[in-house]
Amino acid sequence: MKTFIVKTLLVAVLFTNASSFLVQKAQAQEQGAKVWISPSNETHNVDEVFTLSLYVTSLHRSLNVIEGELQFSNKNIELVRVSKEGSIFSFWVGEPFYSNETGIITFRGGLQSPGFVGAQGKILDVSFKAIAKGPANINWTGGSVLANDGKATDILTGKEDSSITINAQVAGVPLQAPSTNPLPTYIILALVVVLIPVSALFFRRRIRSRSRVDKDKIAAKTIVEEKFNTMRKDFSEELWRLEKKLKKGEPFSKEEMDRREKLLRELGEDAAEIEGRVEKI
Repeated sequence: MKTFIVKTLLVAVLFTNASSFLVQKAQAQEQGAKVWISPSNETHNVDEVFTLSLYVTSLHRSLNVIEGELQFSNKNIELVRVSKEGSIFSFWVGEPFYSNETGIITFRGGLQSPGFVGAQGKILDVSFKAIAKGPANINWTGGSVLANDGKATDILTGKEDSSITINAQVAGVPLQAPSTNPLPTYIILALVVVLIPVSALFFRRRIRSRSRVDKDKIAAKTIVEEKFNTMRKDFSEELWRLEKKLKKGEPFSKEEMDRREKLLRELGEDAAEIEGRVEKI
Protein backbone atom coordinates (compact mmCIF):
# COMPACT_ATOMS: atom_id res chain seq x y z
CA MET A 1 0.00 0.00 0.00
CA LYS A 2 2.82 2.39 0.92
CA THR A 3 4.62 1.53 -2.32
CA PHE A 4 1.51 2.37 -4.34
CA ILE A 5 1.14 5.72 -2.60
CA VAL A 6 4.82 6.60 -3.22
CA LYS A 7 4.56 5.71 -6.90
CA THR A 8 1.37 7.72 -7.24
CA LEU A 9 2.99 10.78 -5.64
CA LEU A 10 6.08 10.39 -7.85
CA VAL A 11 3.94 10.25 -11.01
CA ALA A 12 2.00 13.30 -9.87
CA VAL A 13 5.22 15.26 -9.26
CA LEU A 14 6.63 14.28 -12.67
CA PHE A 15 3.36 15.19 -14.43
CA THR A 16 3.27 18.54 -12.65
CA ASN A 17 6.87 19.31 -13.60
CA ALA A 18 6.27 18.27 -17.24
CA SER A 19 3.13 20.36 -17.44
CA SER A 20 4.93 23.33 -15.93
CA PHE A 21 7.79 22.92 -18.43
CA LEU A 22 5.40 22.77 -21.40
CA VAL A 23 3.49 25.82 -20.17
CA GLN A 24 6.71 27.77 -19.67
CA LYS A 25 7.92 26.73 -23.13
CA ALA A 26 4.64 27.82 -24.71
CA GLN A 27 4.74 31.11 -22.85
CA ALA A 28 8.35 31.63 -23.92
CA GLN A 29 7.43 31.02 -27.56
CA GLU A 30 4.48 33.37 -27.28
CA GLN A 31 6.63 36.02 -25.67
CA GLY A 32 9.43 35.50 -28.20
CA ALA A 33 9.92 36.43 -31.88
CA LYS A 34 9.38 34.48 -35.08
CA VAL A 35 10.92 34.89 -38.55
CA TRP A 36 9.00 33.70 -41.60
CA ILE A 37 8.83 33.85 -45.40
CA SER A 38 5.86 34.92 -47.51
CA PRO A 39 4.50 33.23 -49.50
CA SER A 40 5.30 29.93 -47.82
CA ASN A 41 4.20 27.84 -50.79
CA GLU A 42 4.10 28.72 -54.51
CA THR A 43 4.43 27.27 -57.99
CA HIS A 44 6.29 28.89 -60.90
CA ASN A 45 7.51 27.96 -64.37
CA VAL A 46 11.06 27.91 -65.66
CA ASP A 47 12.36 31.41 -66.59
CA GLU A 48 9.82 33.19 -64.34
CA VAL A 49 11.06 35.76 -61.84
CA PHE A 50 9.27 35.86 -58.48
CA THR A 51 9.73 37.70 -55.19
CA LEU A 52 9.56 36.45 -51.59
CA SER A 53 9.41 38.66 -48.50
CA LEU A 54 11.17 37.96 -45.21
CA TYR A 55 9.28 39.04 -42.06
CA VAL A 56 9.70 39.09 -38.28
CA THR A 57 6.90 38.90 -35.70
CA SER A 58 7.29 40.00 -32.07
CA LEU A 59 3.98 40.71 -30.36
CA HIS A 60 5.11 41.27 -26.77
CA ARG A 61 8.78 42.28 -26.67
CA SER A 62 10.50 45.11 -28.53
CA LEU A 63 13.37 44.10 -30.82
CA ASN A 64 16.11 46.26 -32.32
CA VAL A 65 18.65 43.86 -33.94
CA ILE A 66 18.20 40.94 -36.29
CA GLU A 67 20.57 38.63 -38.11
CA GLY A 68 19.77 35.71 -40.31
CA GLU A 69 21.08 33.03 -42.63
CA LEU A 70 19.05 31.17 -45.26
CA GLN A 71 19.81 28.35 -47.67
CA PHE A 72 18.08 28.09 -51.06
CA SER A 73 18.05 25.40 -53.75
CA ASN A 74 20.55 26.89 -56.19
CA LYS A 75 20.06 24.04 -58.69
CA ASN A 76 16.50 25.12 -59.39
CA ILE A 77 16.49 28.86 -58.62
CA GLU A 78 19.01 31.69 -58.66
CA LEU A 79 18.86 34.90 -56.63
CA VAL A 80 18.72 38.00 -58.85
CA ARG A 81 17.93 40.82 -56.40
CA VAL A 82 17.84 41.70 -52.70
CA SER A 83 15.84 44.81 -51.76
CA LYS A 84 15.72 46.73 -48.45
CA GLU A 85 12.85 48.91 -49.62
CA GLY A 86 10.08 49.02 -47.02
CA SER A 87 12.23 47.31 -44.36
CA ILE A 88 11.65 48.22 -40.70
CA PHE A 89 15.43 48.14 -40.19
CA SER A 90 17.11 51.46 -40.87
CA PHE A 91 20.81 50.55 -40.66
CA TRP A 92 22.79 47.48 -41.69
CA VAL A 93 26.11 45.94 -40.72
CA GLY A 94 27.27 45.73 -44.30
CA GLU A 95 24.95 45.01 -47.21
CA PRO A 96 22.92 41.78 -47.26
CA PHE A 97 25.11 39.10 -48.83
CA TYR A 98 24.16 36.25 -51.14
CA SER A 99 25.91 33.67 -53.32
CA ASN A 100 24.32 31.61 -56.09
CA GLU A 101 27.30 29.25 -55.98
CA THR A 102 26.63 28.20 -52.38
CA GLY A 103 22.92 29.10 -52.20
CA ILE A 104 23.42 31.25 -49.08
CA ILE A 105 21.81 34.54 -47.95
CA THR A 106 23.05 36.37 -44.85
CA PHE A 107 22.14 39.73 -43.31
CA ARG A 108 22.39 41.76 -40.09
CA GLY A 109 20.29 44.87 -39.48
CA GLY A 110 19.17 47.14 -36.68
CA LEU A 111 16.86 50.00 -35.80
CA GLN A 112 16.81 52.72 -33.19
CA SER A 113 14.95 52.67 -29.88
CA PRO A 114 12.12 52.03 -29.07
CA GLY A 115 12.57 49.21 -31.59
CA PHE A 116 9.77 47.19 -33.16
CA VAL A 117 6.77 45.38 -31.76
CA GLY A 118 4.25 43.96 -34.23
CA ALA A 119 2.94 41.08 -36.29
CA GLN A 120 4.54 41.79 -39.68
CA GLY A 121 7.84 43.67 -39.75
CA LYS A 122 9.45 43.42 -43.17
CA ILE A 123 13.12 42.48 -43.19
CA LEU A 124 13.97 42.12 -46.90
CA ASP A 125 12.55 41.26 -50.31
CA VAL A 126 14.43 38.57 -52.28
CA SER A 127 13.78 37.95 -55.99
CA PHE A 128 14.59 34.62 -57.64
CA LYS A 129 14.59 33.34 -61.21
CA ALA A 130 13.42 29.76 -61.85
CA ILE A 131 16.12 27.93 -63.82
CA ALA A 132 15.21 24.22 -63.61
CA LYS A 133 12.23 22.00 -62.87
CA GLY A 134 11.91 20.61 -59.37
CA PRO A 135 11.46 21.60 -55.70
CA ALA A 136 13.13 24.82 -54.57
CA ASN A 137 13.15 25.32 -50.81
CA ILE A 138 14.23 28.44 -48.94
CA ASN A 139 15.09 27.50 -45.35
CA TRP A 140 16.27 29.42 -42.29
CA THR A 141 19.58 27.87 -41.20
CA GLY A 142 20.54 30.37 -38.54
CA GLY A 143 19.74 33.70 -37.00
CA SER A 144 18.86 35.67 -33.91
CA VAL A 145 16.48 38.42 -32.84
CA LEU A 146 17.78 40.64 -30.04
CA ALA A 147 15.44 42.37 -27.62
CA ASN A 148 15.65 46.10 -27.00
CA ASP A 149 16.31 45.49 -23.30
CA GLY A 150 19.92 46.63 -22.92
CA LYS A 151 21.03 43.00 -22.50
CA ALA A 152 20.90 41.84 -26.14
CA THR A 153 18.60 38.99 -25.15
CA ASP A 154 17.94 36.60 -28.02
CA ILE A 155 14.16 36.25 -28.23
CA LEU A 156 13.99 34.21 -31.47
CA THR A 157 11.78 31.18 -30.83
CA GLY A 158 10.46 30.20 -34.25
CA LYS A 159 11.31 29.97 -37.94
CA GLU A 160 9.02 29.24 -40.89
CA ASP A 161 10.47 28.25 -44.28
CA SER A 162 9.13 28.48 -47.83
CA SER A 163 8.64 25.71 -50.38
CA ILE A 164 8.57 26.59 -54.09
CA THR A 165 7.74 24.20 -56.93
CA ILE A 166 9.27 24.87 -60.35
CA ASN A 167 7.47 23.47 -63.39
CA ALA A 168 8.85 23.04 -66.89
CA GLN A 169 8.15 25.77 -69.42
CA VAL A 170 4.85 25.24 -71.26
CA ALA A 171 5.59 23.74 -74.69
CA GLY A 172 5.16 26.18 -77.57
CA VAL A 173 4.42 29.09 -75.23
CA PRO A 174 7.68 30.95 -74.49
CA LEU A 175 7.46 33.11 -71.41
CA GLN A 176 8.00 36.78 -71.98
CA ALA A 177 9.31 39.44 -69.67
CA PRO A 178 6.80 42.14 -68.68
CA SER A 179 6.56 44.78 -71.36
CA THR A 180 7.73 48.31 -70.54
CA ASN A 181 5.48 49.64 -73.31
CA PRO A 182 2.43 51.31 -71.70
CA LEU A 183 0.27 50.38 -74.74
CA PRO A 184 -0.09 46.96 -76.39
CA THR A 185 1.45 46.68 -79.85
CA TYR A 186 -1.88 46.04 -81.57
CA ILE A 187 -3.30 49.31 -80.21
CA ILE A 188 -0.28 51.26 -81.49
CA LEU A 189 -0.62 49.68 -84.95
CA ALA A 190 -4.35 50.46 -85.02
CA LEU A 191 -3.64 54.10 -84.15
CA VAL A 192 -1.04 54.35 -86.91
CA VAL A 193 -3.41 52.80 -89.49
CA VAL A 194 -6.16 55.27 -88.54
CA LEU A 195 -4.07 58.43 -88.07
CA ILE A 196 -2.10 58.27 -91.33
CA PRO A 197 -5.19 58.44 -93.65
CA VAL A 198 -6.84 61.06 -91.42
CA SER A 199 -3.70 63.23 -91.48
CA ALA A 200 -3.41 62.86 -95.25
CA LEU A 201 -7.07 63.86 -95.71
CA PHE A 202 -6.64 66.87 -93.43
CA PHE A 203 -3.60 68.22 -95.31
CA ARG A 204 -5.25 67.53 -98.67
CA ARG A 205 -8.26 69.61 -97.64
CA ARG A 206 -6.01 72.39 -96.36
CA ILE A 207 -4.20 72.51 -99.72
CA ARG A 208 -7.48 72.53 -101.66
CA SER A 209 -8.90 75.26 -99.43
CA ARG A 210 -5.82 77.43 -99.87
CA SER A 211 -5.89 76.88 -103.63
CA ARG A 212 -9.56 77.88 -103.73
CA VAL A 213 -8.85 81.07 -101.76
CA ASP A 214 -6.00 81.96 -104.12
CA LYS A 215 -8.26 81.46 -107.14
CA ASP A 216 -10.97 83.63 -105.57
CA LYS A 217 -8.46 86.40 -104.93
CA ILE A 218 -7.22 86.30 -108.48
CA ALA A 219 -10.79 86.40 -109.81
CA ALA A 220 -11.70 89.35 -107.56
CA LYS A 221 -8.60 91.23 -108.60
CA THR A 222 -9.40 90.63 -112.27
CA ILE A 223 -12.98 91.90 -111.83
CA VAL A 224 -11.81 95.10 -110.11
CA GLU A 225 -9.18 95.74 -112.75
CA GLU A 226 -11.70 95.18 -115.55
CA LYS A 227 -14.17 97.55 -113.86
CA PHE A 228 -11.46 100.18 -113.51
CA ASN A 229 -10.38 99.79 -117.13
CA THR A 230 -14.00 100.08 -118.30
CA MET A 231 -14.56 103.19 -116.21
CA ARG A 232 -11.31 104.72 -117.43
CA LYS A 233 -12.26 103.97 -121.01
CA ASP A 234 -15.69 105.66 -120.67
CA PHE A 235 -14.23 108.70 -118.97
CA SER A 236 -11.36 108.89 -121.41
CA GLU A 237 -13.62 108.83 -124.48
CA GLU A 238 -15.76 111.70 -123.20
CA LEU A 239 -12.72 113.62 -122.06
CA TRP A 240 -11.00 112.96 -125.39
CA ARG A 241 -13.94 114.50 -127.27
CA LEU A 242 -13.81 117.61 -125.11
CA GLU A 243 -10.03 117.89 -125.44
CA LYS A 244 -10.28 117.50 -129.21
CA LYS A 245 -12.89 120.24 -129.39
CA LEU A 246 -10.67 122.48 -127.24
CA LYS A 247 -7.62 121.92 -129.49
CA LYS A 248 -9.59 122.78 -132.60
CA GLY A 249 -10.47 126.11 -131.03
CA GLU A 250 -14.12 125.40 -131.09
CA PRO A 251 -16.11 127.41 -128.57
CA PHE A 252 -16.77 125.77 -125.13
CA SER A 253 -19.88 126.40 -123.17
CA LYS A 254 -19.63 126.87 -119.42
CA GLU A 255 -21.27 123.45 -118.91
CA GLU A 256 -18.64 121.78 -121.11
CA MET A 257 -15.79 123.50 -119.25
CA ASP A 258 -17.24 122.36 -115.89
CA ARG A 259 -17.72 118.81 -117.25
CA ARG A 260 -14.10 118.67 -118.45
CA GLU A 261 -12.74 119.70 -115.06
CA LYS A 262 -15.03 117.24 -113.29
CA LEU A 263 -13.95 114.37 -115.57
CA LEU A 264 -10.28 115.15 -114.95
CA ARG A 265 -10.87 115.26 -111.19
CA GLU A 266 -13.05 112.10 -110.97
CA LEU A 267 -10.79 110.10 -113.24
CA GLY A 268 -7.84 110.78 -111.00
CA GLU A 269 -9.67 110.13 -107.69
CA ASP A 270 -11.42 106.91 -108.81
CA ALA A 271 -8.27 105.52 -110.37
CA ALA A 272 -6.37 106.01 -107.09
CA GLU A 273 -9.14 104.38 -105.03
CA ILE A 274 -9.52 101.33 -107.30
CA GLU A 275 -5.77 100.81 -107.53
CA GLY A 276 -5.62 100.87 -103.73
CA ARG A 277 -8.29 98.17 -103.49
CA VAL A 278 -6.49 96.02 -106.00
CA GLU A 279 -3.26 96.20 -103.94
CA LYS A 280 -5.12 95.00 -100.79
CA ILE A 281 -6.46 91.82 -102.40
